[in-house]
Amino acid sequence: MNKQLYIIRGIPGSGKSTLAKQLRDGFVLAGISIGWYEADMYFYQEDNYIFDRSKLSDAHKWCLESVQQSLINHQITIVSNTFTTKEEVKPYLETAIVNKINPQIIICQSKFKSIHAVPEEALQRMRNRFCVDI
Repeated sequence: MNKQLYIIRGIPGSGKSTLAKQLRDGFVLAGISIGWYEADMYFYQEDNYIFDRSKLSDAHKWCLESVQQSLINHQITIVSNTFTTKEEVKPYLETAIVNKINPQIIICQSKFKSIHAVPEEALQRMRNRFCVDI
């Protein structure tokens, strides 16, 4: 199977994780092993989500390194994060270039409630800086 990279973008509550799970489940049903990563995964301890803003940089570093390793292993790889700016997406696009992949970029725009209780002011800041054209 050829390497593939799906980059899923959107503000919290837009359906990123739901879409990523659906993609993952479809590949798994087809017997295809994939990698799926989100910076939020870094904050789970067993089934408990414990967000620590001071570790956000570590979470994004872990996420990027996990995506890179997954592609090295020739896996189909899904990454879903907010990716509100070009700078946030850039390392993943560079990873795609290094791996000679044309990434599939998907923007989620649904309006569900954020499962991580992100304050409305923070959501509005993300909406304001969200760059569609990357």
